[in-house]
Amino acid sequence: MWGYWLNMGKITMALDEVTEKKLRELAEEKYRSKKGSLARVVKDLVNISDQQSQRRNAAGALKKMLEKG
Repeated sequence: MWGYWLNMGKITMALDEVTEKKLRELAEEKYRSKKGSLARVVKDLVNISDQQSQRRNAAGALKKMLEKG
């Protein structure tokens, strides 16, 4: 478990007020303002984006295979 915490990166970012508010609302809604809730929401969103990208890539590869016959 300690290795997981030691290998975490730190990112600083600037968000406009509307986006920051939405992010904080998501964190509150999903994780109830627990410590690390903002990071957890960002991690969730990155994972969702990655899954969607993988699906699009798989769909594109399947389309190419079907076009080739």
